[in-house]
Amino acid sequence: IISSTELMLMNMAVTLVGTLVIPLLGHFSDKIGHRPMMVWGALGQIAFAFPVFIVYTTGSFSHILWMQIGLLMMAEAFVAPSNAYLNTLFPEECRYSGVAFGVCLGTAIFGGTTPLVCNQLASILDPLWGPALYLMGTALLGLWAVVKIKGQERFSFGRV
Repeated sequence: IISSTELMLMNMAVTLVGTLVIPLLGHFSDKIGHRPMMVWGALGQIAFAFPVFIVYTTGSFSHILWMQIGLLMMAEAFVAPSNAYLNTLFPEECRYSGVAFGVCLGTAIFGGTTPLVCNQLASILDPLWGPALYLMGTALLGLWAVVKIKGQERFSFGRV
């Protein structure tokens, strides 16, 4: 059993790694392209979802920490290029409003309802498989959006 102190330490370590890694992943996405980085990030989240939740039940502190960092890296690979990628989808006249509306709407829908939806899935399916399926579903939705938008960029600031 992991203590609350260890959980807080884990949270701090994962947050610190995320803070250090996101600029590196943003730079790397400028080299390989925003869309490929986002596709790999979404695929990585889908692949990591079940193993992460399995480790939650059977792993030690270090195993859970490394799996959390691995999942974070996949999430950051999707998030790091997203702002630059979203800017390519709107003309200058409405870029700020378009990106802000999309980000705020997504945050309100998914950020606001995630605890409720995961709680319901956990009670209906299983305490660990329900949230894992939700994570996979949201990653699939992100992957679908990136693939669907292909070729519709209006502006390019380099490789997209």
